[in-house]
This record gives sequence, structure tokens and C-alpha cells, in this order.
Amino acid sequence: CFPGSARRHPDVVRALILENTFTSIPDMVDVLMPVVSWFKWLILRIEWKSIEAIPDLTCPILFISGLQDELVPPAHMKALYDAAGKSMHRAWYGVKEGGHNDTWMKEG
Repeated sequence: CFPGSARRHPDVVRALILENTFTSIPDMVDVLMPVVSWFKWLILRIEWKSIEAIPDLTCPILFISGLQDELVPPAHMKALYDAAGKSMHRAWYGVKEGGHNDTWMKEG
């Protein structure tokens, strides 16, 4: 579930689990394609700004971060965790050897 959906439908979304999630699409462009970052505003049509939705959520949130993620920097997950101040319960679970696609298979 995208955090924006949870923000729009708090009556339906009772809790949220985020695994290796980015703060926003524009932030990921900066990470993956730094050359494009100067004119990303011309080409991006979706932004999925999780970092703007997270602060409004009050539901419990579990943040699972693969600390060896080669695609989404773990700092994105940490920023989301830090922004979730209104959550009635938030928990951080860092997976030391977890990459982007194999965190679920690694020991914590």
C-alpha cells in the first residue's frame, strides 16, 4: 500500500508495512540518474511522494530496511521513519545483509 493511499483511506488501512521504500520518485531520479535530475521536472508525470504522506499517518507502521539495498538508499527508509511522528506505533527493523529484492530471505 502506498502511504498516500493510507492517508486518503484511514478507515480502511489499519496498519502499514514498508519495505525498502523510497521517499519520492524525484528523489530516486537524483540517486539513479543524476544527469537527468537537472531537468526531471520536464519529464516526470508521477511523483509518489511518500515523504509527504507519512507525517499524516496515525496507524501503526513497520519499516523494514535492507541495509545493503543497492537500489533504494537505506537513508530513504530512515527519512520516512523519522517523518512518521504521528504514528501511534512505529517500528524499525534493519536487515544487515538485506538487499533490495532479498531482504525477506535474509536473517535480521
